[in-house]
Amino acid sequence: SRLARTFALGFGGLLVLAIGSELAVRAWIMTPSTAAYDPELGLVHRPGSRFVNSAEGWSASRANSFGRFDDEPRTPRATHLALLLGDSYAEALQVDRSEGFAQVAERSLPGLDVFNVAQSGRTPADHVRFAAAYVPRLLPDVLIVQVNDGDVPELLAPKPADAVEAALFAGDAAAIERATGPMAPMPDRLRRLFGRSALLRFARARSEALLDKERERLGRKFAGAGHVAAPAAGEPDAIPPGADAAADRVCEALLATCPQVVFVYIPAIEYFETPPRIESETRREFWSAVAARHGIETVDPTDTLLAEYARTREPLHGFQNSLMGRGHLNAPGHRLLGEQLAWLSREPFRGRR
Repeated sequence: SRLARTFALGFGGLLVLAIGSELAVRAWIMTPSTAAYDPELGLVHRPGSRFVNSAEGWSASRANSFGRFDDEPRTPRATHLALLLGDSYAEALQVDRSEGFAQVAERSLPGLDVFNVAQSGRTPADHVRFAAAYVPRLLPDVLIVQVNDGDVPELLAPKPADAVEAALFAGDAAAIERATGPMAPMPDRLRRLFGRSALLRFARARSEALLDKERERLGRKFAGAGHVAAPAAGEPDAIPPGADAAADRVCEALLATCPQVVFVYIPAIEYFETPPRIESETRREFWSAVAARHGIETVDPTDTLLAEYARTREPLHGFQNSLMGRGHLNAPGHRLLGEQLAWLSREPFRGRR
């Protein structure tokens, strides 16, 4: 009948549109979930999976056999092998893999292989756990540990990536089975269903972002003239009590795993202040003092980044599809940091095999 044909054509058109949209989102905006769970490491990427980032900057990368976004370790082994630990600043999914500071350092210092196991959202406690897992496998000459201002409060509040990972590290096999098994609760099953489609993941992410903005707008609108914001709890860059002791424990654990450790501190910079400055000199000094107490060399590109901005007036953080001068390092920022890391790493690597 005419109605059936009309329905079939409409359904077919919607199906073609959905498939085309799914393929386009996968290619350029967001990929389906690449998450897998490792008994030692928790949430990792499935080996060989392709990952597209477009939230800030843009890159498309494929996970190696370790579930990390880097090349495989060189065969034969490089003269000097470094293991890079860190969070999103070191994972560097905002730029092409070849533009990340780890790859820049490799090109600047022949014989150096920086194996990158950094992962977005990770904390210093995770760096210790990752070092314990990867050092016996790779036997690196040095650990390069990327730190930043946000790591300071996270020294006292390490967080699992999700509920499954929390159960994994707690050894709660029943909780893992409930969350991942065929009879998982409906929200978990829906989450996995959304994860299998790039289009659904993207729609969910955009919806959540819009809802957050709308809640913020309505909160401001209906707060009332008498609404008074709660006072801030101390200075925004203050060092919380106990952070020094927690940082010492992290350093001791890292040095027990590998006796050669280098810190890479990545600052947040207020480029449009007069004069430009870093957001937290207090936290920069915190990491410098921690490193000094343990005899750890620190690569700090702050002065280099500020000098380059003074020369070019182009921020070394930020992207066209994000706030200019905010967020993660862009390609020129990674280049300067990678060159500085390679230069300052010559001495620790000298004489080590």
